[in-house]
Amino acid sequence: MGYAARALAQLGALFRPGRRKGTSDPANPPRFGPDQIDLQFEPQLCCDTGRVSGLRLLPQFRQVDGRVHGLAEVAPILTDEALSDCIMAGLRLALVALRRWDRLGVGPDVLTLALPDRALADAFLMQELVWELDRKCVEPARIEVEFAETGDDQAARGHVLEGVRILARAGCRIAIGEFGTGSAGPSVLRSLPIHRVRIGRLFVAGCDRDGAQQRMILALLALAEHLGLDSLADGVVSVEERSFLTQIGFGAVQGMGVLPVMAAPAIDDILLGQRERAPLPAHLLRIG
Repeated sequence: MGYAARALAQLGALFRPGRRKGTSDPANPPRFGPDQIDLQFEPQLCCDTGRVSGLRLLPQFRQVDGRVHGLAEVAPILTDEALSDCIMAGLRLALVALRRWDRLGVGPDVLTLALPDRALADAFLMQELVWELDRKCVEPARIEVEFAETGDDQAARGHVLEGVRILARAGCRIAIGEFGTGSAGPSVLRSLPIHRVRIGRLFVAGCDRDGAQQRMILALLALAEHLGLDSLADGVVSVEERSFLTQIGFGAVQGMGVLPVMAAPAIDDILLGQRERAPLPAHLLRIG
């Protein structure tokens, strides 16, 4: 049995009642078999080149009735131990895919892993993540860990930020998600080695035609540029939105209006195909 198959097999036991305290019902814990968990990827397109520069990891959990849930939906009902195991198993599968793409000469620059506060506050899990990168001979800078600008439990925020620092000291890239919607002040932005901010659908919606949206996005983008941070526009659903966001200075864009979420085999086709693909139209690339 290969490594990827062994990693998948481990997923079947992820949802047993954990040793650590969690929010699931110990008498009836959620269970998913290995064939019910898939790793999906959301491509991120560079606004300068039009190429796939990064991939966002999106674990998918399929129930027997066919319904599919993301990690953010499943995490609140998992024990801490099951959540940690889930994150590590997903990371291992992603690293297997990344190394294969690298061997083909088409590996993306970065894989983005969005982690909930509960995971970031677990210092042992953060160190385990770093060890896994070392075991797989993957440069930490190839992994971008995204954390929310603000969390529900402010009392635990210090532990979350310390978890972020563990990853940053190891060399991982750090990103803030849903930038502009939380309470991260200038002191937090200055105290952490943040590389990128993600500006979400709340601001992106209708940005190609709504003046108020445009002013808010431009203000957030100006702040990011002033702090020396790269930027990613998320939730893009139309060519018009994508064109506007590209021209005003975003580093990358993602969303259904860019490329849909895909499984690894479809990502293979995208990465291999873009070698031969003609350049994007000028209005979809940054000019100057």
